[in-house]
Amino acid sequence: MKTKSPFTEAQLNEIASYQEKRGVTRSAAVKACKKTWASAPATEAPKAEEKVEKTEQRFELGSTTRVKRGFLLLLVEWARKRKTFTVGQATETFDGKQVNNRKVDAARCARYFRYCTGHGIFRLIKNGGAK
Repeated sequence: MKTKSPFTEAQLNEIASYQEKRGVTRSAAVKACKKTWASAPATEAPKAEEKVEKTEQRFELGSTTRVKRGFLLLLVEWARKRKTFTVGQATETFDGKQVNNRKVDAARCARYFRYCTGHGIFRLIKNGGAK
């Protein structure tokens, strides 16, 4: 079993090249390289690009003939009361509740929304509902 090295790939390459050039042992090469790394100025980490806010997808109710029971029925009844809705709104409403002795969380809401979209129960509104 191989142990994980505390050095990055670039640092390992630098140690190996130092070893080859000077003809020294690995431990001597590591010590010399650590000194150069300590004296080198710290480079700034690259800044993360600003995230462009993506508008949430909005849905409307589609065909509900096959929905009979459970959380799916509860979700469809909730959607029926609204004209358009998002996954975030459903998550806020149902997060932490229990349906048929099962907890409802954000992941479950998102999974059910994907199911409903795939089976035509919810329809995605194009352009966020703008006309």
